[in-house]
Amino acid sequence: MYAPPCISGSKNLLEGRKQFIIAGNDTHGNFNRLQRVLIPNFLLSENDNLYYGRQRTGLLNASDRKSVKEALRNGRMIVSNADSLKCEVENEDKRCFSLGDRASGSGFKIKIHAVSDSEYGPFRHIRIYFGDLKEKKETLLWHGSGMRYERSKTLDLAAGNPGYIRAAVTDRLSGWKRFAFTNPIWLN
Repeated sequence: MYAPPCISGSKNLLEGRKQFIIAGNDTHGNFNRLQRVLIPNFLLSENDNLYYGRQRTGLLNASDRKSVKEALRNGRMIVSNADSLKCEVENEDKRCFSLGDRASGSGFKIKIHAVSDSEYGPFRHIRIYFGDLKEKKETLLWHGSGMRYERSKTLDLAAGNPGYIRAAVTDRLSGWKRFAFTNPIWLN
C-alpha cells in the first residue's frame, strides 16, 4: 500500500525504534525567496511562493514550558504545514492513549479527527496505518478520500502482534504539498 514518502522512517519504526518526527526546514540561505537571472544584466526573476518555513510541529496538551518539554520528550506531536490531525487509541477498559504512548490491551478503538480551514483548503486523503513489529510490515488499515474540511473516523482493531498506529492527511495521493502526520501510538 501507499505510504507518504516523507515517512521513510517507517522502516526504523518497524525495527522497534521509538523515534518521533519533528518539523524542520532547510532553506540553503535563500530565506524563502528564489531569485534567478533570466537575461544577464537585464532581467531578474523572484519567487517568494516557496514551501520552506511552512512546516510546523504541533504539540498536544502543551501550555507551559514544562508541558512543552514533556510533549517533545514523549512524542506527543504532529508535523504539518496546513491541516490539524488528532489520533488516539482507547483500549477495552476505556483507557485512552495519545501519540507517543504505549497502549496495552486486547482490543482497541482507533479514533482520528482531521481539520482544515479556508486558508489551506480541503484535504483529500486521510489514512490510518498499522506497523506490525513481528512481521516487520506496515499496512494501510483505512483510507478515506474526498475533498473535506473535517473528518472523523473510529476503527476497531483486535490485538495481535505488537506494533504501532499512525495517521496521515494529504492533499494528493502522491506529490502532495499539504500534509499532516502523527507520531506513532505503540500497541502492546
